[in-house]
Amino acid sequence: MAAVISASIAVRPPITVIGPLADTVHASTGLSSTAIGVLTTLPLVVFMLLSAHVSRIARRLGMEVAMAVGFALVLAGSMIRWFPSIPLMYLGTAVVAIGLTMPNVLLPGIIRRDFQTRIGPMTSLYIALTAGGAGVASFLALPLAIDFGWGWRATIASTGVLATIAAIIWSLVGGERHQPAAEILTQTVVWRSRTAWWVALFFSTQTLTFYCVVAWLVPVLTVKGLTPTASGAFLGGFSVVGIGSSLVAPILAARHPSQSTVAAAFGVIQMAGALGMLVSTGPAAGVSALVLGVGAAGGFAVAFTLFGLRAPNHIVSSELAGMAQTVGYGVAAIGPLLFGFLHDLFGNWNILLGAFVVLGVFAVALGVLAGLPLFVPNGPPLGNRRDEMHVS
Repeated sequence: MAAVISASIAVRPPITVIGPLADTVHASTGLSSTAIGVLTTLPLVVFMLLSAHVSRIARRLGMEVAMAVGFALVLAGSMIRWFPSIPLMYLGTAVVAIGLTMPNVLLPGIIRRDFQTRIGPMTSLYIALTAGGAGVASFLALPLAIDFGWGWRATIASTGVLATIAAIIWSLVGGERHQPAAEILTQTVVWRSRTAWWVALFFSTQTLTFYCVVAWLVPVLTVKGLTPTASGAFLGGFSVVGIGSSLVAPILAARHPSQSTVAAAFGVIQMAGALGMLVSTGPAAGVSALVLGVGAAGGFAVAFTLFGLRAPNHIVSSELAGMAQTVGYGVAAIGPLLFGFLHDLFGNWNILLGAFVVLGVFAVALGVLAGLPLFVPNGPPLGNRRDEMHVS
């Protein structure tokens, strides 16, 4: 549990710390909105390319050792980002993303394996701490960089401290539980499962929303009439207000065989917040962003919970997570870069805000389908195809 907690706190800050500093980075380096958007998009591209291969690495090293290696890479990448070089900033971001791919994919399987009767509460704990870590990092980014005089490079690099703690704890756990051979139990066919695709597409709506918010909420709210500091605080609040829905959503989802109603409900909240941001200005736009945060956090928590609830064992759970994250982060990778480019082209953020509304609609529809009470099937060693199995 201590290892899961350390991972939960450490996985988001290396990415969410960049959004509030976008204007500061622009003023310091002259990078365009599109170029800064690449800093948020690059991790998503890495997640897309590597997520499907993480379970294979975990089979060789053991899940716990793979987690420790992942956080060690996050630390290394954070240190690289400290150097005063734009190319090294991008290189360090890529190394950070390679490391974060491990916990992103493996934690659902670890929770499925070690907390079989507590999937809902443990997922709640994980998602809530993840949201809290993201919120604190977003909230503190500008004060640390400007008010405390750290500068934006040191502020971004400081997230490596959390990765150091997580790497140490997971290395200790790995010394106790290093059993690579035990991870090879079955071959799965998640890429041919209809249920797995519904889960992956539902997860895509959540990742696309989250990473576009992380990348561009501060500039959006600044245009809406708020100060950069207030906008950064609302970005932190976007994650913090989601802690409540992150705690409640997995527990509600795990109580019943079907998660369709819970997923759709959070999609509706997401839609309401997006509409509010589109039509309002000033503090009202910031409050609408908080409503969007409640819906998006709840939807993300349900999606993450489905990695465990739609799988009959922890091996299938990890492979489902890898497949869904390959698809989800591939879709999300387009967002920050595309909307940064469209902002540079048209000079406003209305297309992004309209897209948030559309994503809320898709979250409702896909959440209903992903929540249907079906297991992603195992793929037996002989390769026989099995139909989706109903959850009892």
